[in-house]
Amino acid sequence: MKNVLIISAGFPPTGGVGGIRAFKFAKYLPLFGWNPLVITTPLAAKSKKDDSLLVELSQDIEIHRPFFLNIRKYLRGDILKLLRPLEKKYLFPDKYVLWNSSVYKYIVRHIIPATIIDATYVSMGPHSSMFIAHRLKQQFHIPFFLDFRDPFSFYQYTVLDQNAERAIRAKMVETGIFQHADAINIVTTPWMEKYAELYPEFSHKMSDIHNGYDEADFVDIPDHKGKNKFFTIGYNGTFSRLEPLNPLIDAITEIHREKGITIQLNIATSTSISKIRKDFSYAISNGLINYKGFLPHRDSLINLKQSDASLLSLLPVPATEGQIPAKTYEYFRIKNPIICLNRPDGHIAKLIERTKTGVIVDINNYRGIVETLLDMNMKWKKNQLDYSPDLSEIQKFERKNQTKVLARKFKALLLSA
Repeated sequence: MKNVLIISAGFPPTGGVGGIRAFKFAKYLPLFGWNPLVITTPLAAKSKKDDSLLVELSQDIEIHRPFFLNIRKYLRGDILKLLRPLEKKYLFPDKYVLWNSSVYKYIVRHIIPATIIDATYVSMGPHSSMFIAHRLKQQFHIPFFLDFRDPFSFYQYTVLDQNAERAIRAKMVETGIFQHADAINIVTTPWMEKYAELYPEFSHKMSDIHNGYDEADFVDIPDHKGKNKFFTIGYNGTFSRLEPLNPLIDAITEIHREKGITIQLNIATSTSISKIRKDFSYAISNGLINYKGFLPHRDSLINLKQSDASLLSLLPVPATEGQIPAKTYEYFRIKNPIICLNRPDGHIAKLIERTKTGVIVDINNYRGIVETLLDMNMKWKKNQLDYSPDLSEIQKFERKNQTKVLARKFKALLLSA
């Protein structure tokens, strides 16, 4: 069995979407001839944790957590606000550059003397992790595989904030590291195509293994029995300037005020209830939001299953071109219709149409959102909420199948190194 060093700043039991991809690859790689050794950050006392996930991993898989001086752990309030612009100015591309030195020394002292490392896999962001793999190749000739969960030179918030200086610096880094990378994966086809346009000389190294879902996560998820009191829409994860909840909540608020109809949002999120109350006071006060807080991964899937539909919301702006939220693929598998607020002719719309998993509404068409919700609510009342997904298309995104593809790429990487 070959050994692959997985570098992922996020990894269970730390909660959140950032570490799930690397975690699922680590879970299934041994089935395809690869033994993963995981390098990740130390557990933070106040971080959200999901202890249920690690039981999925073989106890033989080593998880290493080199020291990381995360000064954010020791600062609070206004001091943290003052710190952010300094971090952006001096810690390029991210604060994890402070972790890189510890990681590299740890690998050299504790892992390489004891284990033959055949390849390195890097899950990004944070994008500074690619420096570790690059240095390992320079020093020890270990081939490396870069896996971009988010792009670097055209990162969403770099584009949104029109930060040309950061984009130029990122492109300089990419040019140097892509030259030495043995394989480069980007999690959506549009992003891969854009990278291929930016770097045609490296396009032969590029692939697009998407995010996905793990069939094993759904084995014990009970089917929803009975009927909810209200038409209920499930949402898992955080929201932001680019993934806003306002379009939906504004619509269900108007429907409640004008027509006396309750449409409820089941939201499982690490965002605090105080922020939810501040931003959506009417919806909270009138039972339009059922706030679940942070849920372990399995419970978050149950939250979706117990809803009647699922929500995706993404602004159709240049910053999100090519983006597909990671939750999308679990939404496919949960077998509830998706309400996608985006752009009817966008790449997400095409994916939903191909999988036959939901309805797409222009996020800027407020009346269209209201009318869609009223129509779905009426169909739900009559038990006529149709949903016939294309399971053959959905199964292409199953984690075990994707890991098999990754393992083949690792093998090809060794042959070409």
